[in-house]
Amino acid sequence: MLAALAGLWLCGVWSGFGSAALTSNEVTDNLLVDTLGLSGIEPRYLVLAPRVVRPNQVYRVTVTLLSANAAHTVRASLQRESEEVASAKELVASGETAIPQNAKPGKYQMRVEGNVNGVLGGTGFLQEQDVEFQAQFLTILIQTNQFVYNFEQSIKARIVLLTTELKPYAEPVDVYLTVSYEITVQDPATCDQYANKTIGFIKINFDLPYDYAVGWWSLKVVVLSQVEERKILLERWFTERYDVYVNVAPFVLDTDEYFEGDVSANYTTVAPVFGNATIRAYVRPTLVQDYDPGIQVVEPYLEEYVHDFRMGYQFKFPMSELRDLASPHPLDKCEIEIKAAVGERFLDVIVDGYARSRVINSSLSLKILGVKPLVFKPGMVFSVYVSMRKVM
Repeated sequence: MLAALAGLWLCGVWSGFGSAALTSNEVTDNLLVDTLGLSGIEPRYLVLAPRVVRPNQVYRVTVTLLSANAAHTVRASLQRESEEVASAKELVASGETAIPQNAKPGKYQMRVEGNVNGVLGGTGFLQEQDVEFQAQFLTILIQTNQFVYNFEQSIKARIVLLTTELKPYAEPVDVYLTVSYEITVQDPATCDQYANKTIGFIKINFDLPYDYAVGWWSLKVVVLSQVEERKILLERWFTERYDVYVNVAPFVLDTDEYFEGDVSANYTTVAPVFGNATIRAYVRPTLVQDYDPGIQVVEPYLEEYVHDFRMGYQFKFPMSELRDLASPHPLDKCEIEIKAAVGERFLDVIVDGYARSRVINSSLSLKILGVKPLVFKPGMVFSVYVSMRKVM
């Protein structure tokens, strides 16, 4: 007797080519025909049968067609020393059930019923089971060229779409640019993956107008009933006519005689700026909590005024005077902040810039050993060797 089952509740990876390898399950005492490891091709069927044969017992064989374009006539036989003892034949069709593309969310049930042939109104079995509907049938990755945008900039994005089988998705996709109150601003008609020239990969470009609503916007990808969004922030700011740069060393020793640095100013066209400049040095302890905002605190500072500023200026402050500003805190527990305000004579514009430097103790020398540069990958365990010595 042969019991045929077409693709219900059976999982496995078996192929229909190559010589079969027999494996057993000690608990259920069944026999599996496994040929995937020998053939290495797409699996076609699954066969499940008992390992033990007993007299006067029904020997059941379960056959599942994993991929079949048409029905198959399956014949199973049991042989003893090349002599056929029992056989059965059954017509088996592929058991794959495709969900319609227009499936909507709701309560779904899986219903399996079997009818007895040759019997009037005979139902062999009936089974119902609740199943969960999930609209996410794709893995959608949305990447943008930046996180914050200004007016008249271009929002460039790329979208990667993969199925649950990690294969590219080749159907049309809708992409929308919406504001926070769900009003569609732009929906480009070129999001059908460029006529499938780049299957599973989309590149889009939105040009922002001069006037728009400032705030959080959404880049929305709609594929059938699945919706994926990525938030982007749209701001409005205007750059200055020129920029001021303050360059200092990130770390200085408390035994240095001077604290040195330079201030430079250039137009956006890289032309030099001529005017005057005010440079101030502040010393703040690093281990002290922030001051109460309700209390007005006047910070002491050292100031240097440059009457004739021409594109750049090098400054230096004595460390002894900075140490007096840090009192009663030790200087090696503080950081130095340099603020520079550069004024342009003809435009009557003042632009600020600043930089910070940490003061460290010179009695200890710390060095990271190893080949430089050190290379590591995220999530990878790595070892770092550090050498520390005391300077006498």
